[in-house]
Amino acid sequence: MKAKRTKDSTIARSVSGSKVSRSKRIGEIIVVFLFLFLFIPNLLVAQRFDINTNSVGIMYKGDRPIGTGFVCQYPDLITTCAHIFEGENKDGPFIYKTTGGDFSAELLYFDDKRDIAVLRVFDMKIEKPLALTKDFSIYEGTPLVLMGYDHKALDQITVSRVNVIEFNKQDIGNGQLRDLVGFYGIADHGYSGGPVFKWNGEVYALIINADFDSKNPDNPKESFNVAVILEDLSSILDSLSKDERDEY
Repeated sequence: MKAKRTKDSTIARSVSGSKVSRSKRIGEIIVVFLFLFLFIPNLLVAQRFDINTNSVGIMYKGDRPIGTGFVCQYPDLITTCAHIFEGENKDGPFIYKTTGGDFSAELLYFDDKRDIAVLRVFDMKIEKPLALTKDFSIYEGTPLVLMGYDHKALDQITVSRVNVIEFNKQDIGNGQLRDLVGFYGIADHGYSGGPVFKWNGEVYALIINADFDSKNPDNPKESFNVAVILEDLSSILDSLSKDERDEY
């Protein structure tokens, strides 16, 4: 399976669809109203879900962008990839940048095996964090929506539609597995840490890497991209939020 080849593949920090009909460039860092179109024979279905202005942003170390992050389930917790902190001083501070401003953040949780990290963001108001799905049962061919920082588009968040190609369980050592979902898209730097949404707007997965050697046979500009399915994220965020409350 292609997802297995991603274990030794080059890590990418960007993934996006190449076709204009599948992708929308947004002139702001964050998307507030998202309209996507699902083509069915003789039928055009429009789907919309609303994104709070601070719920997806760009992670910075100093003045240098290092990846994408998103606020999910709790208004002060940012989920992103662990690998974007490779070579960085994990004591921070880090900056979470959205159209609402620049906000200081500190790293709370780091799991390089699953490639998941969580930060606490300070002094940021958000009324509606992204919702994590409770139903992870999707199938090959399911359309998904992904968002990520595109360094070629003047620090914009790019929105793309992709279709699920396959699933895989990857051995991460010590008898542990992580569930991956794969799809084709154009890979570049910046998208790592970005959310992957189900068609109803609920977060389903986290973009982690791309295999540049595995190309879409129908579009050689697209590489095989991988996201980790976030079935265990809710318990991680619950625990971190509880620990924070217990401090007071």
